[in-house]
Amino acid sequence: IRWRVLGPQSSDGLRAFAIEADLDGFRFNKDNPMPFDMRFFSGAATVSDDIVLKDRREGKKSVTDWFLMHGVPLLRTIGTDDDLGGALVHELELRGLHCGDKNGALKPCPASAGSKADALSDTAAVRSTVAIVAEWDTLYGRKLQQLFSFDREKQIAGFSVEGWYYLRGLDGRLPGDRAPAKASGAEKDAKEGGQDAIGGDGTFIERPEGRSQFDYLRRLATRIGERDAALRKAQPKGGGIRAVGVLGNDVYDKLLVLQALQSELPHAIFFTTDLDARLLLPSEQEWARNLIVASNFGLSLVDSLQNGFPPFRDSYQTSVYFSTLLALDKDSLASNSSADILGQTDQVKRWFKAPRVFEVSRSGFFDFSA
Repeated sequence: IRWRVLGPQSSDGLRAFAIEADLDGFRFNKDNPMPFDMRFFSGAATVSDDIVLKDRREGKKSVTDWFLMHGVPLLRTIGTDDDLGGALVHELELRGLHCGDKNGALKPCPASAGSKADALSDTAAVRSTVAIVAEWDTLYGRKLQQLFSFDREKQIAGFSVEGWYYLRGLDGRLPGDRAPAKASGAEKDAKEGGQDAIGGDGTFIERPEGRSQFDYLRRLATRIGERDAALRKAQPKGGGIRAVGVLGNDVYDKLLVLQALQSELPHAIFFTTDLDARLLLPSEQEWARNLIVASNFGLSLVDSLQNGFPPFRDSYQTSVYFSTLLALDKDSLASNSSADILGQTDQVKRWFKAPRVFEVSRSGFFDFSA
């Protein structure tokens, strides 16, 4: 019997798997591998190798090498967040944002300037400010912010990043919840009197009660708008928040954040990761249009691999389908050697080294990488 496991299915799950494999009582290692033919295909965990293996013994390896050392054959079948972040930084630079001056020298950004005299008037000589709005309650969301930040110690180019967070499930809906009833006459009157509702379902943003977090979201949007105004005042010549990254797992949360922030920052470029067909819904076009999306997959593979199946709903479904094809490939089924696994890992890394970049338009996703 051969076992092919699709997973771990999240960055948190992959890191937890590594923590368990690093325990002293873990049964397997390279000299005592698993006695049965099992291989893991991780097609959804995108966090970088360094973060997965942080604080692990002998962690200066790739994730695949490290797990093989612990007797576990694991193949990552998706690109990492590092590559997605690099693609987005490059795209933002093409759209006029700056990681440094014309000569490549790194200079202080407005957020880290020690005094008004330090604030440079020439925006071409100073890092652009980018707001990253990410979910707090996943490893994926917490670590993505670091991909866009300038690191003075490591001399890594990046933007001046303003970090903001939210908790998943902004709408307060639980799996299996019924759709909300239509608004009553009194609620309609309240809406006409100026109490707007995110999502159009009658849930007032300003209401600080219940499971929904619309009131938190509105206050968050107001604070980001105030921060933008302060940066513009400190650096009148084209300063302020130039771009906003909305980063998280839940596309509905992303759409709610986009809706709340578009009115506060109408001049900013908005970007995110992971392609999702729900970004094209007509009801979401007002705030999703022109959104930049970096993704390891589109909604389908090349025709020779898609095999007549319709495009998927999101890039993670495409990834799972791709992982399944790899798991059932005759070469994968025929061999479980370390050399074979490492060879597949090198091939997958080459495939995903250059992520795809899209922009949401009225007629679909425009693929800049095509």
